[in-house]
Amino acid sequence: MASALAAPAASAAAPAATTATPSSSTLQHQRPHHHHAPTVPSTSSVLRRVIPWDTYVAAKLLEPGTDAASLRAADKLFSTRRAVAAAAENGAPSSAAPPAPPSSHDAAPVSPEELSATAALLSVLRGVTKEETVQYVLAVLDAEVAGSPRRARELFDRRESGTSEGAPSAPAPSSSLPPDAADLFLLALSRPDWFSVERAASLLAARFGAGGASGDASPAFSSSPDVERQRGLFLDWILAQLQRPAHTARGVPAAAGALAKLLRAREARSAAAAAGAPRLLVPLVQRLTGSSSAAPSASSAAAAAAAACAPSVPATPQLAYDLCISLWQLALTPQGAEAAVSAGAVPALTDVLRAAVAAKEKVVRAAAQALRALLSPAGGGAEAPSASPAPSSSAPPSASTPTSSTSASALATAAGAAAVSCGLARACDSLLAQQWDDPDVPGALRACREASAAAARRAASWPAYRAEVLGGRLAWGPAHDGSGGGGGGSDDPSGGLGFWQRNAARLEERDAEVLRSLVRLLAAPSSDAETLAVACSDLARYADASADPERARGQLSSLGANAHATRLLAHADPEVRRHALAAVQRIVLSRDKLQYLNF
Repeated sequence: MASALAAPAASAAAPAATTATPSSSTLQHQRPHHHHAPTVPSTSSVLRRVIPWDTYVAAKLLEPGTDAASLRAADKLFSTRRAVAAAAENGAPSSAAPPAPPSSHDAAPVSPEELSATAALLSVLRGVTKEETVQYVLAVLDAEVAGSPRRARELFDRRESGTSEGAPSAPAPSSSLPPDAADLFLLALSRPDWFSVERAASLLAARFGAGGASGDASPAFSSSPDVERQRGLFLDWILAQLQRPAHTARGVPAAAGALAKLLRAREARSAAAAAGAPRLLVPLVQRLTGSSSAAPSASSAAAAAAAACAPSVPATPQLAYDLCISLWQLALTPQGAEAAVSAGAVPALTDVLRAAVAAKEKVVRAAAQALRALLSPAGGGAEAPSASPAPSSSAPPSASTPTSSTSASALATAAGAAAVSCGLARACDSLLAQQWDDPDVPGALRACREASAAAARRAASWPAYRAEVLGGRLAWGPAHDGSGGGGGGSDDPSGGLGFWQRNAARLEERDAEVLRSLVRLLAAPSSDAETLAVACSDLARYADASADPERARGQLSSLGANAHATRLLAHADPEVRRHALAAVQRIVLSRDKLQYLNF
């Protein structure tokens, strides 16, 4: 979906008609680049503005029935929430979302006065294009619904007013609210000033985020074609910003924050996963942590986009948190988990843990919970994030329909192998040695540590090893080398050699089935460099661990292992040459001669 919005144009037009309905092409042609945008004003300075409502009424820029008195009443009604938002800013960038409202405000039913005030302010957005006024209206509305998707739906969507989650609200007059409030915010995403863009994104995220702690959407959210259209356009904009930010410094943080809120809704998770969100998020996480390379299967376009915007993207704890939270929520869907694992999310999130020693606890929690979900055999066993980022607000699981047990197990196996290879267990051990104020952090880290250790045990089992060898493709892991072979960082609780001491004799079972397969891999033209290096290493370890070394050396020579390994001494890959030399030495030389050479 992001491709429809990836090519912004040079100018923007403010919404001016009640019937305006944004589309992908509308946003594409109206969204300008903001690489050299002027300084973005602070939220507090915008909320302190005095707007000349009488002037707009006299100029007949507002809808019939909207007068200056109603707008001044809206100013007065929402003044408390404006004051809270302005006071809480404390010098933070204007892109930072206002604080979550008190629970009493969130739980209170929407009053007829609030509905009327909201309708008056939305009338301004439809008729006025002046930058200062549009910024003010968006900031006021954003402060009023911050942290409360329920209030956002009730205030901005006539179709859902009259009901709330658990308690009825006051019904709205049929003419008090337009059905296109979200369309107005979507059009505001095309404005040339970034403050308005950020506020509009925040409003849309509140409107389309889930209202319940479980992350479930209301019936109207999931069933309305108009809502699905609006949500799809918003998701298009988010993904376009992640891939090609219109503002080099603020585009990615704004989009990441909006995505983290949007994905609280189950339907949004599925749509974002289908649109390729994980392949955009993982390269960004890698760039933030200084990872040098993306996963082999990651989209080259996504990786290139992340690399292009990375120099200007501030590596803040908030951005890291939003990216990790988004990956966590995407991991609760089978498609999202699969895409995240294939894109390299496990090593990227592990790097977040390594880099988060001095970072905020919420970043550690988000990364650990995302890893926990990816490592779950059920494809989403970790608890889903709730509407609040507070550690005490963790909600029950809210994963999408799980995939089949076979595919879920394969996904967990792939994620576990990645966790072992990148040293997740050791990263968790390091963090567990610290003191944490957040009670959720130690539990999530222990869960990741246990999942990684279990994956290492599975990978170092004889059935897993035999299946890998007979499959014809080898990769460094616990069964091959406890240190990760070619310089990896795997977690092997058995210590590498322990596997061979237990299983060396089993290579000779069934007429040396596995041993013959290893030798064939050395001669196979289709064997890649890693397979050749691992096979040579395994043959050397078999010779070392055999109870009868002379017999093992003779069997290897009779199978042609020496000749094939000698040929690989001229291989282009240095790791293949190194392990081939070790194999030749152990096949040709007796144990006492090897000890003499090592001495």
